Amino acid sequence: MGEERAGLDWLLLGRYALVVALCELIPIPLLDGWVENRVRRRMVRLITTRHGIALDDAQVALLADASGAGCMGCFWAIVMWPVKKLLKTVLIVFQAKTITDRFSEVLHRALLTEEACELGLLPEKVEEVRKAMDQALAHVDTRPVERKLVGTLRDAKHELNGAVWESARVARERLRDRPAEALADAAEGDQLPQASELSRVLTATVQVSGLVPELVKWFHGELGLLQVEPKIAGLIEPELVPSDIVEPATPALPMPVEDAVEVVPEPDEEG
Repeated sequence: MGEERAGLDWLLLGRYALVVALCELIPIPLLDGWVENRVRRRMVRLITTRHGIALDDAQVALLADASGAGCMGCFWAIVMWPVKKLLKTVLIVFQAKTITDRFSEVLHRALLTEEACELGLLPEKVEEVRKAMDQALAHVDTRPVERKLVGTLRDAKHELNGAVWESARVARERLRDRPAEALADAAEGDQLPQASELSRVLTATVQVSGLVPELVKWFHGELGLLQVEPKIAGLIEPELVPSDIVEPATPALPMPVEDAVEVVPEPDEEG
C-alpha cells in the first residue's frame, strides 16, 4: 500500500505566490525575471513531486514561467530598467495593484497545477495544461478579487514592509550564489514571519472570494472536461486560517487601485 499523500497546502502556495510577487521589487534588469521564474519553477516542482509526477526541466519551465519571459520580455526589461531603478531607491513607492495582481496570478496557477495533477493530465499534456491555464485566466474576471487584495494590502502596510525587507535580506545573503533558491527555501520552510503573516491574509482573501471554482470550471472547459467534477478543494480548511484573519462577510471594495503603497526604508542595524 502506497504512502498517503499530504493534502493541498493553500498557505504554502500563498507564501510562494507572495515571494514571487515581491521579486518585482528587485532593481536589477533581467535579474528580477530570472529570480521570479526560478521561484515559480520550484513551486511547480513541489506540487508535481507531491503527486509523484516527474517532469523534466523543460516541462517545468513551460508550466511555470511567467508569460512574456522570452526575448521580447528581456528587451522590455532593459527598456524599463531606468524607470524601475528610479522607483526602487531607498524610499520605494510602487503600485499595490502590481503586487496583488502577481500574487493572484501565481496562486491561481498553482491551484490549477494542483487540479491538473489530480486529473492525471501530467506529465503527458503539459502544453495543453499551460494553454488551458492561460485561457482560463484570460477569460475569468479576476479583477474583483484583485481589488479586495489591494484593500487587504493597504490595511497591512506594517506586514508588507517587513515582508519586503526580510525577503531582501534572504536573497542578498545568497545574491552571488542562488537567491531564487534561498527565497524558495524560505517560503517552504516558513522562515519569513512577516511575509508568512501577510500571505495568510492575502490567501484568505482569495479563499473567501469564491473565484476558484469558476476558474477551475473554465480550466476544465478548455480541456474538454466539462462533465468532470473539480478535484481540488475550493476552500481553505477552517483550522488553517484564524477567525480574526477572515471575516464572514465579503470584504468591501477598496479605494481606487491606483493608490500607491509606500514602503519605508529598512532601519539601519546597530553595531
